[in-house]
Amino acid sequence: MGEKNADSVVIDYTKVTQPIRVVRSGKMLTVMVNWKEILKTRNACIVHEPGYKPIYYFPFSDFSDGKLKATSTVSNCLYECMAHYYFLVAGNRKIKDSVWRYSEPKKEFTPIKDYIAFYENAIEGVEESG
Repeated sequence: MGEKNADSVVIDYTKVTQPIRVVRSGKMLTVMVNWKEILKTRNACIVHEPGYKPIYYFPFSDFSDGKLKATSTVSNCLYECMAHYYFLVAGNRKIKDSVWRYSEPKKEFTPIKDYIAFYENAIEGVEESG
């Protein structure tokens, strides 16, 4: 994901056996579902956690009305806290529990409060540009 830039690192959480880093992307990111753009933003963060692929987190407020619908599913992450899940609505496609959000993360993870992430199989991809 590029060099570590001190200005872009939001979290460098080393209080755990596997350090977690959250970095602001700064690039224009486009999320595609059904080969259509559902989100375009420069406000994303990238979470780097050892043993996992980097995950993009997008501001909840950057989504159009109607693209996300809350489900009753919740899970508890050891580090970030309680995750709430959503349907992703794209055209006639409605994908259950494909998106999660930390509404009240632990203090160290407040930079991703109200940011959402997608399960990889729910989207065609994230395109980066300038």
